Amino acid sequence: MEKTLLAGILLVIVIVSAAAALSLRNTRESIVVNVCSAGSISLPVKVLSENYARSHNIEVHVRMGGSLDLVRGVSELGLDCDVIVVADYRLIPEYLYPAGKADWYAVFASNEMVIAWGNHTSPSGGYKAILEEIAGGKATLGISDPNRDPCGYRAIGVIGLVALHDNDTRLLDDIVVRGIPGSHYEVVNGTLRVYIPSSYTPRDPLVVRPRSIELIALLQEGAVDYALLYKNEAVQHHLNYVELPGWASLSREDMNNYYSKVVVIVLSGSKDAKAIPMHSIAYGLTTIKGSGSQAVDLARYILENGGVLAEYGFNPLNPPLISGTPPWAGQEGRS
Repeated sequence: MEKTLLAGILLVIVIVSAAAALSLRNTRESIVVNVCSAGSISLPVKVLSENYARSHNIEVHVRMGGSLDLVRGVSELGLDCDVIVVADYRLIPEYLYPAGKADWYAVFASNEMVIAWGNHTSPSGGYKAILEEIAGGKATLGISDPNRDPCGYRAIGVIGLVALHDNDTRLLDDIVVRGIPGSHYEVVNGTLRVYIPSSYTPRDPLVVRPRSIELIALLQEGAVDYALLYKNEAVQHHLNYVELPGWASLSREDMNNYYSKVVVIVLSGSKDAKAIPMHSIAYGLTTIKGSGSQAVDLARYILENGGVLAEYGFNPLNPPLISGTPPWAGQEGRS
């Protein structure tokens, strides 16, 4: 009887120990880091996240979206996100700081705007001839939604910079105002302000999609003639493209004073309206407060592997420019 009881107790101990070990193992294996990434940079972010996940035995889920959608989702809707990568670093202090979601960021890569097209389109000239073709109703132009995606408000900004440079607003009238009902512009003390309504139904010559990456298939299928995209998107997807002058491409940090002469007001007419001065393209990254150590390590891993970004057509900043104090020991923030 005693032997039977002892055997039963030992069996229970073995079962409990096995269950505890399995539970501990599952706990270790169930660490999940959620990354929210701007669509334009999601490919290298996904590659780096997968590399990190394999070497650290964790799961990393990458959610792709328009940067404005992502920061508003985190700040206003409680979107589950540990690491966030945006196509305009300014969105982090603009949206996440006031909401108490972040208190630092790193600027780690740059890009530029280009006009791209697929094999179904045959332009007759350079960037100006293409814009004139679009304005004349002979071609369509794809942009992402300015109210949801930085590439979209930058596309509007490019057209505004060309208009400002040429002292001719016809392109604004014939592309932006015609293509986005309810939009309008004004020049105040030498600054061009373009207002994009919070709600609209686009019409020719504009084709609008929530994210710039969604325009790629339209170009490849010939469903749209041209698109204002990031250079890396054109390179990655083997599209034809023409570069813009430095004063319009948003690629030069030394021209930020000039770029800022064009301001795009997104979500105009709503309580969420924001005035966004044009600025050289700079990608930003931060961790959301309360995220675990693996999220912090992943963020640092992305920042330290700029070579992968370069493979995908970006210009990595080495070292990244950090504002605030990042959550790893011994690193002082700098602006």
